[in-house]
Amino acid sequence: MIQLAIIGIVAAVIAVLAASWNGGKNPSNPKPPTPNNPNPPTTPNNPQPTPTTPDTLISNPPLLQKNSKGTHELIVAYKTGKIYNPRNSTWDQLFVRGYLTNASLFNKKKAGESVEDLLVGPQIRVKQGETLKINLNNQLPPEQKATCPDKVDNVNDPHCFNTTNLHTHGFWVSPQGNSDNVFLKFKPQEKFDYQYKMEPNHPAGTYWYHTHLHGSTAIQVSSGMAGPLIVEGSRTPKVKNGKVTETGDMDILWKEKNSYPNENILLFQQIQYRCSNPDPDVKFDIPNNCEGKGLGLLEDYTDIANPGSWAGQNFYTSINGKVLGEIKVE
Repeated sequence: MIQLAIIGIVAAVIAVLAASWNGGKNPSNPKPPTPNNPNPPTTPNNPQPTPTTPDTLISNPPLLQKNSKGTHELIVAYKTGKIYNPRNSTWDQLFVRGYLTNASLFNKKKAGESVEDLLVGPQIRVKQGETLKINLNNQLPPEQKATCPDKVDNVNDPHCFNTTNLHTHGFWVSPQGNSDNVFLKFKPQEKFDYQYKMEPNHPAGTYWYHTHLHGSTAIQVSSGMAGPLIVEGSRTPKVKNGKVTETGDMDILWKEKNSYPNENILLFQQIQYRCSNPDPDVKFDIPNNCEGKGLGLLEDYTDIANPGSWAGQNFYTSINGKVLGEIKVE
C-alpha cells in the first residue's frame, strides 16, 4: 500500500498569488526592460526527445539535509532545467528562480549565477518538539532600479522580484521575530537564520513552504519557489475505560522503524513561463512552446496579471517537477 502525502499547491497558489495581484487589474509596472539576470544560459538548438520512463518517473523531492550545525541551508538561485511540453512532444528548457535541492550545488558558483537542478523545491522534515533551523541564502543577482525602486507607494504593486523571504504554510508557530515572520525581506546576497519552535503536540502532517514577500510573491511562486514541509509524529492514541482520551498521529500507521519507506510526497506546481530568444527574428506562435529554439523565462507579470491566465495559456500542472509523469508501484 502506498500512502500519498499530497500538497494542494494548485489551489493554495491562487490564494498566495492574490496577495501580489493588484485587485485583479493589470499591475502598474508589468514589464521590466530586461531580465534581472543578464547572462542566461545558451539557448538550446534542437528539440529534446519524447520522454522515456526514467525521464518521467516521479520520485519524492530530494531531502534537504542538515549541515554540521543542525541547520538546513536553503539557497535561492536561478535554476536551469527541462520540463516536458506535451503540446509538441518536446522538452522546454527553463531558466527560473528556485530553491536548490542541495546547497553543495552552489559550490564554486558566484552570486547571481545559475545552477542546473530539478524544478522542485527540496523536502524539509522536522519532528514534534524540535526547533527547525533554516538558513535562507539569497543568491539571486542584484536588482535594477526599474524593477526594484527604493520606495513604492503600494507594497502589492509588482517590484523587487529578486528580494525574498520564507513562509511555513500551516505551521502552528510564532509569526514574529525570526520565526514565521512574513514581513521580513532579504535582498540578493543576504542571508537569514529562521527558527521555528515546534511544540510537542504540533499536528503531524504534510505542510509546505514558499516565498511570501508582497510584490514578488506571484512571480517567485509561479517560478516554482515552493517545497514540502513534513512534521513527523510520534503520539499513539490513548484509551481509558474503552474510550479514546487522546488521539494519536496518523503517520504512525505507516511508520516502520523510524522511517517511512512507502511514503510518496506529491508537490503540485504551476510553473508559468514565456519562451524568449535574443534574436528578434525568432518568433513563437504559442508563448510557452519553446520548440528547442528558446528559453522559458518568467521575468515579468505579463502572464500572471490575472487569475484566468493559466487556463488561457494551456500550461500543464507538474508533479515534483514532472509533467505527465509516472508513479512506480511495487
